[in-house]
Amino acid sequence: THIADLFYLVAISRQFPSSPPASQLRFVSISQADSRALARVVEGTYEATQDCEAIEGVRQIDDVLAGYRAIGQSDTREWYLVRYSDEVIGCLLLADHPPHGNLELVYMGVLPSWRGRGWGIEIAQWAQWRAGVLGRERLVLAVDTHNSPAMAAYVAAGFHAWDRRNVYIRTQKP
Repeated sequence: THIADLFYLVAISRQFPSSPPASQLRFVSISQADSRALARVVEGTYEATQDCEAIEGVRQIDDVLAGYRAIGQSDTREWYLVRYSDEVIGCLLLADHPPHGNLELVYMGVLPSWRGRGWGIEIAQWAQWRAGVLGRERLVLAVDTHNSPAMAAYVAAGFHAWDRRNVYIRTQKP
């Protein structure tokens, strides 16, 4: 079944901030946070998502996180809870691909009650800064072409499209 069309986007190193972008957001490494808290946040960010809506509920959150964990070489070293003041407002999951000079933005999500404040741009810019810190040439990601808010945030952060692909899924009937 066709579930989505994806744009593959890239930001290149000359666009990366040389210092952490000024922001009220804080990025807390998952190694410093409870992994169950991350699962709750990721699951919460899927609510009312515009990103690959057709697969909502197809996989359990532990399977989703295992899939994210299998990408790149970083395991969870570049996974973050995103905080505003004392509140967790979302997450950022990055995967390192050193042989290719890429850092991949695997998943970024903001909880529904915190959306619409422009924080997607700030999170994407912070990810660009991390790519620079790690000495990567590119920050790459894939986004559902129907996810207008995410597309707008990524374009505002300096990403541009380099490929487009269709996504299909096969599920087993119960």
